[in-house]
Amino acid sequence: MWRKMVGGGFGATGKMSMLASCFHLIVVASASEGEREPLCHSCFRSLEKCLQNDYGRLRVACSRHYEGLQACLSRDWRYVDEGRAFPRREGGFNRLRQCRHGLMLFNPLDWYIGRSLEVYGEWGQRKVDFFSKFLRPGQVVVEVGAHVGALTLALSRLVGPAGRVIALEPFYSSFAALAANTALNSLENVEVRQAVVADRPGKVFMDRGELAFKQQEFFNFGSMDFHELEIHDALAQTDRQSTAWDEYAVLTLEQLSLPQLDFVKIDAEAMESAVIKGTLPLLRKFRPLLFIEYRNPKQKNSELLRALKKSKYDCVLLRLPIFNSQNYRGHEEDIWGERGSVVNFDLFCKRKGHESSLSAQVLELFRTAVATDVSGLRTTPRDAFEIMSRVENLQAEGRPEVRPESEQNPTAQPRARLSRKEVEEMSLGELLDSMEASERGTAPKGQRASATNSETEMSLKLLLEDPADQPTTRPLQKELTLDDL
Repeated sequence: MWRKMVGGGFGATGKMSMLASCFHLIVVASASEGEREPLCHSCFRSLEKCLQNDYGRLRVACSRHYEGLQACLSRDWRYVDEGRAFPRREGGFNRLRQCRHGLMLFNPLDWYIGRSLEVYGEWGQRKVDFFSKFLRPGQVVVEVGAHVGALTLALSRLVGPAGRVIALEPFYSSFAALAANTALNSLENVEVRQAVVADRPGKVFMDRGELAFKQQEFFNFGSMDFHELEIHDALAQTDRQSTAWDEYAVLTLEQLSLPQLDFVKIDAEAMESAVIKGTLPLLRKFRPLLFIEYRNPKQKNSELLRALKKSKYDCVLLRLPIFNSQNYRGHEEDIWGERGSVVNFDLFCKRKGHESSLSAQVLELFRTAVATDVSGLRTTPRDAFEIMSRVENLQAEGRPEVRPESEQNPTAQPRARLSRKEVEEMSLGELLDSMEASERGTAPKGQRASATNSETEMSLKLLLEDPADQPTTRPLQKELTLDDL
């Protein structure tokens, strides 16, 4: 068709001139699009600063900022795609942009993931960097809580064409975008499933009216919570109360009938314990690595920790910043707080006695992990990437590698050099009472003033502090999880 159209009215010179002009237009359009700031960014920032991480202020104290954002979106958000080929229909809530790991369809009004994809062109890149330390081509990954696929695309690349990613997401709008993103990027090694994952199969019903938001509002769509819903027998005749109720299938990971399983990533919004209980046969059979969102350490998810211990898994708590200074779009501002202060807490777990497949860098995280004042919870004393880089540097210098944990003296106490030699012990209750006081630099009533010289225990107070090694006389900055926000 192109040859016929060109050959009819242009000579060779005309063809080249036309092609050059088209190429020039494409380059100019791409450059202008790349230089354009994120959608209604100044209005988003004004609203975010007014909210102060409290969504309840959206329609009251921050109503003026919210109305200003909506007016900006009505004016500037006219196309679905960057190339401005597809007009956005009234009420449309999805946007298509090129991101770090491929084309992404997402809702820019999603408080965290959507905003991150819009501003930075990525979400959770520090997690991806961590996954790259142990995932290999040909491996099988299960992703529980895939949302719109921001990490699914990266996992697909890490395991390669011979590998497999099974991505599960229950919420209808998120699943639709997940499936679309898989198709847009022609990911043949990704299998998407729409389901709630729990400890027993069945079905649940959710009233859309109880969600208290619309897709056109500013909300954290990644925090959909299914854990309090009643699970009905899948085969029982249970009718929805009305057409305003949605039905979601519930399954266990055992039902996937996998011949291989190397890694399980779980972000199940308070259903992590149920997911683990429904995965026990697979854990015993394949001994996969686990990466589990821990939400907030202060909540002391003892049920999850007990389930992991019963499954003979050894876990270490990681603190991975949400903001990545080396982000895809080169945006230097941290939209969630002070630079790098907002973190994800995640449990990284391995089956005890099965370290042979792990690198020395990854094993060092477990070897140097220190206990916290939460029973069964250990954490890295320093930044996880700093610990792994130290081992990499030793290897590059030809110095002996760190021995695997299974080869070490089991009676020896793990030692770790903390940034502060004296760690103040504090219970979780005291931690909650002291947060406000710590910002003022004063001690709350009843707080113990004594300190310990232990280098093998880390209190949650230290865990939540600014990781920088700063003088102890400076008021400590609390680090927040997504749930704190």
